[in-house]
Amino acid sequence: MKKILFAAIALITLGLASCEKDGPGETETVKMSGDWVMTFTDGASTWGAPHGLTFNTAANIPTEIWVSDAGGFWDFQVKCTCDQESMTFATDGWVDNAAYECKVRITNGKITLNGETLPSGRVVDVISYDIEFDDDDPGNVWHATGHRYTGFQEDN
Repeated sequence: MKKILFAAIALITLGLASCEKDGPGETETVKMSGDWVMTFTDGASTWGAPHGLTFNTAANIPTEIWVSDAGGFWDFQVKCTCDQESMTFATDGWVDNAAYECKVRITNGKITLNGETLPSGRVVDVISYDIEFDDDDPGNVWHATGHRYTGFQEDN
């Protein structure tokens, strides 16, 4: 009888534990992650990219993010170190581009919370960084600026 009672308690406990659902969680880099409306300029040329992205790495640790242009400018995706207190990010020197074979360097990366008021009146975060490509003219630095994508046409 004790064995049957013990087995019943064990089954009930397992059944209740399996019903527990974790709520949707946030990544470790949620403050720095986003979809951005971007512009890139090197002083001579300006290129508007429909979207830029910042998102967590597979390791999901608070000290690294991916930065990408979603193929809309140079086709880059690079891993950067980040500091969530200062909202800054950069590559560790020249790093491999995950999108195609070249090296990329990002410096002076910064996200400013509530840094811009859009034409619609919405207040959004802004992003800026400098980026270089080893398959571009040597020493050419592109300055990237953007704001969080809102989904509203008047804000693009």
